[in-house]
Amino acid sequence: MIKKTRMPKTRPMLATAVEKPFDSDEFVFEIKWDGFRALGEVQDHKVSLYSRNLNNFNNKFPSVVEHLSKVNEDLLFDGEIIAYDSDGKPSFQALQDSEKNNARLEYIIFDLLYLNGKKLLDLELIERKKLLQKILKKYPKLVYSEHIQGKGINFFKQAVKKNLEGIIGKRKNSKYLPGKRSESWLKIKHHKRDEAIIAGFTKPRGSRQYFGSLVLGQYRNADKLTFIGHTGTGFDESQLSSLYKKMIPLKVKKSPFKSDVPLNSPITWIKPKLVAELKFAEWTSDNIMRQPVFMGLREDKSAPEVSGEKLKKLTGVRTLRSQK
Repeated sequence: MIKKTRMPKTRPMLATAVEKPFDSDEFVFEIKWDGFRALGEVQDHKVSLYSRNLNNFNNKFPSVVEHLSKVNEDLLFDGEIIAYDSDGKPSFQALQDSEKNNARLEYIIFDLLYLNGKKLLDLELIERKKLLQKILKKYPKLVYSEHIQGKGINFFKQAVKKNLEGIIGKRKNSKYLPGKRSESWLKIKHHKRDEAIIAGFTKPRGSRQYFGSLVLGQYRNADKLTFIGHTGTGFDESQLSSLYKKMIPLKVKKSPFKSDVPLNSPITWIKPKLVAELKFAEWTSDNIMRQPVFMGLREDKSAPEVSGEKLKKLTGVRTLRSQK
């Protein structure tokens, strides 16, 4: 009898951002889903759904837990929890208050890390996907993340047409590296999006309640928090109230920045713990986000991870000549 391997809590493998799409027979390509990364563990008929920083998601997404509870194998999935807006499109904002607005949720699964006591991390990606696809055919409420081989450029064009977040390219033979950012997995974004740490907020003006703008930072230099701008847009009344209630218990007297922040309004400082998702126009020459818009809080990411995404040039990939 084979002794089962106890599944440890596992941090997900991370992708490296590159500048543009490419074609390569060494890669398969998937949609980059705009949601919360989540690992779904089923062991001895017990379900544990948790985030990339190991926060438990069971209470936040009970419908996903219910779907996972139907699984009869012991296994560990890697995937993304997404919500759909009223037009039926994936929406990060709809995911923020999915319980209140009864948004339709899906757990879209793209990898299989453990199966019935067997560790699959060293198995090639394409073999893990074959096993995953076979298993998910039994459970229609759990969604397999489809992929195509080789043709990343056209796949990206289709993602842009549908106004999706972007695509992910993964080497077919890649092993799974828990918690590591690898160039075996590459992400190509359609929208300019990044995370920032909320370091404080200003007073509201006019008829607005709760706060005016959020003061934003990233850990650009080791443990030094760097100011990257501020945003006062992207909130409805409910979000203003909800976010204000989360910030108030974190109030501190001293700025978390080492240098002065170039804002004229008085600032209420908070502990740098809350992570915001933002869309923006571009980075200025002095590394400030231009026209940032608040999209929601990232409960699946912790503040120390937020160092600013750097795009890399594509290297070490054999692209198809016909598509160069």
